[in-house]
Amino acid sequence: MKNNIFSLVVLFVITIITLSIFMGCPGAKRDELEFLRSEVDSLRTDIKDFIVESNRLEFDNYVYGSKLNLNNLYKKSPHLFTIENINTLNALLKLEQRPERVDRLERLKVHVYSEIVKKATSKLSDKIENQMSSGLVHTDRGAIPFYNMRSLIANELSQPKREKLFKSMNSIYKELNSDYRRLFQIRNKIILDSLGFKSFNQFGAMIRSENFNKFSKSIEGFINSTHDLYFVLLDDILRAHKLSRDNFYRYDVYRILRNDKFDKSFPKDSLISVWKSSLSAMGFEIDSMRNIVLDMENRPTKNPRAACFTIEVPTDIRISIKPIGGFDDYAALFHETGHALHYALTTEEFMEFQYLGNYTSSETYSFLFEHLLDEPGWLKNFLGMKDVDIKSFIKFRTFQRLYMARRYCAKFLYEYQLIDSINIAANKYSEILSTALGYKPHPSDKNFYLDDVDDFFYTVDYLRAWFIEAMFKTKLRELFGNDWFANKSLAEYLQDYFAAGQRFYIDKFVQKIGFIDLDPKFLANEVNSMRDFARRRN
Repeated sequence: MKNNIFSLVVLFVITIITLSIFMGCPGAKRDELEFLRSEVDSLRTDIKDFIVESNRLEFDNYVYGSKLNLNNLYKKSPHLFTIENINTLNALLKLEQRPERVDRLERLKVHVYSEIVKKATSKLSDKIENQMSSGLVHTDRGAIPFYNMRSLIANELSQPKREKLFKSMNSIYKELNSDYRRLFQIRNKIILDSLGFKSFNQFGAMIRSENFNKFSKSIEGFINSTHDLYFVLLDDILRAHKLSRDNFYRYDVYRILRNDKFDKSFPKDSLISVWKSSLSAMGFEIDSMRNIVLDMENRPTKNPRAACFTIEVPTDIRISIKPIGGFDDYAALFHETGHALHYALTTEEFMEFQYLGNYTSSETYSFLFEHLLDEPGWLKNFLGMKDVDIKSFIKFRTFQRLYMARRYCAKFLYEYQLIDSINIAANKYSEILSTALGYKPHPSDKNFYLDDVDDFFYTVDYLRAWFIEAMFKTKLRELFGNDWFANKSLAEYLQDYFAAGQRFYIDKFVQKIGFIDLDPKFLANEVNSMRDFARRRN
């Protein structure tokens, strides 16, 4: 009897202890969950403040040539981009259940990873940017701001003089490449030794959310499938410039892509009015969008590459254009407008969907607007171009579109093997790009082997955007007809995309457009259609 009572007491005690442990666990987990959420919310706020301030600094450097000092900004925020914060995010990821919360955390983690690497080389990056924005190239025309050199070469009619200007940049690049090399070596060491990635490419694939092995095969397929068409187009445009593949060099590319014979069709004084009327025809009234600011001043120290700065999404979006004349200014303004509308019209409230994630969707919108220049109806209705001039321009744009796509394909294939072959990278760069683009290698081509590398494979976002934009255009033509760009319902339709901010991953973005998977053949088809239009006799 006593034994039975003792057994019951023991059983009761064990049950009480078990229940206490069982009941205690959820409470402890909830406490841990709330603590981690609080820590990450604080981190989010501080990271957004950092992004806004760094965007302001980069804008001032880009547009006004102000000294860039991101290194100082990183020093002011030593607690933000650390391995400890990666561990905190991983701990919270184990507890979160809702897909949206998990998505936000994953984006934040990827951003912290990339910023850890950037922070380690911020002083060197500042030096490089400041060298370029303040650098002077000594030529027989005097000291020329480094940022003005490409437009100078593009507007030079004499090939020997183009070569001389091209070679005059050697001294600038000698110092730049010394710093670039150190930057890449430091970044690679951090990624492998401190962050524990197997390779720089694995890190880049994480940043871009892409399977690089699969992607590289797709890129190689696009290059192979467009080879014959590209070289037919190249030979044709070279003849027009009294060149051939036997005497065609990289510095000639600036000239043939400038193609100032079309300047009369793209008058500088009409740029803003054409821009506004085109957007109005789609249903966008740009004058009423006070959150978009356009800077078109032609300052000597201003970076010539057009850019959109998302200073603070969606309230402060800025476009920077450095006009050089002709259709390039129109293409640049419309491209950056695609970015600006995307960010200015987003309704996303979470920082991660405003700023973070991949940029393929935003680049897609930008190319959609830039490629208005490839629409015969737009050229006729908004610029008043004659049919014969439209065909001539579309013929040129066919080459330009394919040139740029193949150039970025070659850039990706080069970058994909860069770290593994850093000691022979300059030769590889010259070889891969000259082979894909058809110009003869020149010793000064090697200057660009590190300068022409975008941070953590941003090249991938450009390429995916080119491919998806051609798919998107197919959808728009089905919905709105060939003159899709002159339908005021377009703004409402695109607003559904813009509202999502950076939320879309590639697969979801492609599916929303109405397709199963990204397919480069749509871009090849688009280029072929442009060529067919230019060859029509009536």
